[in-house]
Amino acid sequence: MLVLYFVATIALHGDVLWQSRQSIPQGLPDFSGFYTAGRILREGYGSRLYDDVLQESVQRSFSERAVEKRGTILPHIHLPYEALLFAPLAHFS
Repeated sequence: MLVLYFVATIALHGDVLWQSRQSIPQGLPDFSGFYTAGRILREGYGSRLYDDVLQESVQRSFSERAVEKRGTILPHIHLPYEALLFAPLAHFS
């Protein structure tokens, strides 16, 4: 049963990834909030992590279309230490 559970979990995650393959490069999934937090830390503005104006500016810099399509930014609403995990990923486009 445990093996079946893991296989089903991997299959479901694979399906979600496949369904999102075109929206990921556009910044539409939830990851844009995490990426924004990583970029803010990488650029040295950690004290302004929850500043909506800064978050909007950063998100528009890499995904103008996503912000326009959603009608708003996808803010980083998690604990600050979680942003540390995404700072290294912010080096990638």
